[in-house]
Amino acid sequence: MVKAAMLSQGTLKLHVHRVLADDEAAVALATYTATRPDREVPLENNLAHVLTMRDGRIAESWLHSRDEYEVDAFWGE
Repeated sequence: MVKAAMLSQGTLKLHVHRVLADDEAAVALATYTATRPDREVPLENNLAHVLTMRDGRIAESWLHSRDEYEVDAFWGE
């Protein structure tokens, strides 16, 4: 996350739309945006963060992006 903040020069923003959770799982629906001085097109990515919970702690975490190719192209060197 520190590298993303540096590459985007502090423009990385996260907006959480919904969090759905119980004792076993949680899902956060969010959008994040960022710009980079070396990229012409800004990034706007919708994602679902899916978590498996065990004993009140995160046991597994998955991020599902709307367009992983767009995300890779934006953050790649």
